[in-house]
Amino acid sequence: RGVKVKNRVNNSIWRTLRRLIKWIFPLFLYFSGYAYINSLINKNNVRILVYHRINNDKKDLLSVNVKSFEKQMQFLKENYNIISLNEMLEYFEKKKHPPPNSVVITFDDGYKDNYTNAFPILQKYSIPATIFLVYNYIGKNILFKWDSNVTDKAVSATLNWTEIIEMSKRGIHFGAHTITHPILTEIPFNEAKKEIRDS
Repeated sequence: RGVKVKNRVNNSIWRTLRRLIKWIFPLFLYFSGYAYINSLINKNNVRILVYHRINNDKKDLLSVNVKSFEKQMQFLKENYNIISLNEMLEYFEKKKHPPPNSVVITFDDGYKDNYTNAFPILQKYSIPATIFLVYNYIGKNILFKWDSNVTDKAVSATLNWTEIIEMSKRGIHFGAHTITHPILTEIPFNEAKKEIRDS
């Protein structure tokens, strides 16, 4: 029993360390100047920006403020070549370089505010984007595990098929993001394969 508890504690510590590294490492790259120097040297690299929620919930770590998101999109439109994920893949398949300073915009999980808040801004600046959907959550009032403590449940609402169809007709692409959004490295290989393939 003691060994199991010790292993659980060790796993918990390791997961916490991984999360910290995931947040601290990009900050280090930014403030050290490495990211800027690398961008000057590798202008043909494509930067993929990953968003989740776009709303004004100050306590939510997954959210970007609506005004801030618009400023970011305006800045990118004026200073970068924004291409769709599909265009990027076409460049790579044809072994061609994308335009210099190319950026791809993506969203994970398929939150409803991608439609209500992000979509009008993307349309305003004619910016393509790809949203990765978790199949079992589309149009359902169920929360992701990590959203159970969110006080404003509207923040955690997900897209429905009507919204997805409308956006897909107006320049937004969609991709699969598993069926139930498990942590793939923590489930058996066959389950992970099913989550990816079936979604």
